[in-house]
Formats: sequence, structure tokens, C-alpha cells
Amino acid sequence: MKKAIFGFAAIALLAACGGGSGPENTATSYLSALKDQKWDDAIALGTEETKANIEFMKTSGTSPVTDVKDLKCEVANDTTATCSFCCDAENAASDIQLVKRGDKWLVNEPKEMDMGGEGEDMLGDIEEELTNTMDSAMTELEGAMEGEGEEASAE
Repeated sequence: MKKAIFGFAAIALLAACGGGSGPENTATSYLSALKDQKWDDAIALGTEETKANIEFMKTSGTSPVTDVKDLKCEVANDTTATCSFCCDAENAASDIQLVKRGDKWLVNEPKEMDMGGEGEDMLGDIEEELTNTMDSAMTELEGAMEGEGEEASAE
């Protein structure tokens, strides 16, 4: 009888505490999915606004998460939380935001995640490569046009 009462009390306590479905579990699963580049798993744990970030990471093949440890979440109110963790691309601590939608915690990172400057560097590299390609194409086009003009003058 004591075991039954103890078991019932344990179940009631777990139910009252949410049974482990708090922001920590969502954050850990999300960060682990990013680290392992399991993009679809990460998408399932994020808001619609977060999806664009994950799609960008998927396309670039890079993840801003190198490890998932020292996770700590602070619940600001019943519907928002901030979780800090180690480690991002620069082996530094970083934060993610979570929101509660219904009875489910979801990662809410609508803006590009801080990739330790890596994201900005990547975009800068792409811009520079695009500029160089355009310059090269324009030079070739101008050369071709001058060549046509000289041929027309010679005739």
C-alpha cells in the first residue's frame, strides 16, 4: 500500500512539474539537432520564424553549435524563456530564446543566430566573390564589344 501511495505521489509530482517537457528539454534537443546537422529535427522544435535560420544553415552546411553543455534556462514568465549554453562556433557561451505555444516549448530565433561573426564573414565572402565574378564578366563583355566594333570599322 505504501508503494502504491509513493508511486501515485511521484506521478502527481511529475505531472505538476511538467514531466520534463520544459524549455531545457526543447533547448537540448534543438541544439543537439543543430550540432549534428539534423535540420528537420531542429525545424520541428522551432517556431515558423526560426525555420528561415535553419534553412540558411542547411543550405550553407554550417552549424553555429559545436557542443551542447552547461545548459541553463531562465523562464521569464509562463510563455518565454532564455537558455544559455556552451558552445558556439567560437567555443563561447551563447543564448537562445524559447516561447511556449500551447503546452509546447519552441525555439524562437527569428533573426540570424549569432554565429560568432562567421555568418557575417560568410556573407562578406559571398558578396566579394559575386562582385569579382560580375567584374570579370563585364570586362569580357566590354572586350567582346570592342572587338566587334573594330571588325565593323575594318569592313
